[in-house]
Amino acid sequence: FVLVEELDYTRFDGKGVVNWEAQGWVGGDRDKFWWKTEGETKGPRLEQAELQALYSRNVATFFDAQIGVRYDLEPDERGY
Repeated sequence: FVLVEELDYTRFDGKGVVNWEAQGWVGGDRDKFWWKTEGETKGPRLEQAELQALYSRNVATFFDAQIGVRYDLEPDERGY
């Protein structure tokens, strides 16, 4: 499953600006691997970007528990 919630391009101060937000998963009803990403570029420069990798487990009807890691590429490179 892949869902691109936002993907747009515009021009600002003479530079191309791209924004995105997307997520997806692989797996079955009980166990899934999720990925999520969002970010923004201004021209060739990456202004803000984040990537998440999550394990999801169905714990009750309509309820999942997730655990994972998040990595920010910009503006400050760090992991959570």
